[in-house]
This record gives sequence, C-alpha cells and structure tokens, in this order.
Amino acid sequence: MSAGFKFDNDVHWGSNGAIEVCVEALYEQASVHLDADDAITQFLREQNEILQTGIMGWIVFLDDILTDFDSRHRFLQLWDAAATQIKGSDNLTEHGFEWLEYTTENLKAAMLDVDNPS
Repeated sequence: MSAGFKFDNDVHWGSNGAIEVCVEALYEQASVHLDADDAITQFLREQNEILQTGIMGWIVFLDDILTDFDSRHRFLQLWDAAATQIKGSDNLTEHGFEWLEYTTENLKAAMLDVDNPS
C-alpha cells in the first residue's frame, strides 16, 4: 500500500516502508539538530509514533507545519541530512533509493516554488 508526504496540494507517494524510513530518519535528524520543543521536532515525533504502529496508507501533511520560508528551509536541511543517513543504510531497496532521489528533487522544487512564485 502507498503512503506519502503532502505539500502544497500534491502528494508525493511512496511505499509505506519508504515513508516510515524517511519519517524515522527525519525525526532522528531533528532530534540532533533542533530543540526537543521545536515544532518540527514535535511534529516528526508524532508522525514517527503513528507510523511505528504499522498504520497503512498514512499521509504526512507537511503544510500543517511548513508554513513559512524558515520552517521550509529547516525542513529541507533535515531532509538532506536524513537522505544522507538513509543512503548510508540498507533500509530501502534499489527502487526505494530511486524513489528517495526523485522525491527529494520534487519536494525541494515544490518548496522553492512556494517561496519564489513566478
């Protein structure tokens, strides 16, 4: 079953496993780089806890937390660190790693489009 990250009315679909791996890595990175009471850290902790229950088809609504340039910038820094962490693991299949690259590009583009509308 698919799950995804939703930002700016677009869902970036992936497998449940890929979304779980990403959210867990994002939360780990937030725990290292942001304060425990930071809104992004709290959001990612909640999302990680939900996904650890084995729920299927979960959509992570990023619009709920990424409401301004600063929050999107901090999230993308976490995403890059999480992607590097994931790439150094065996937590995804080859297809999963391809999905990660594709989704990284698309999420970054979507967030940059919000901050720099044409």
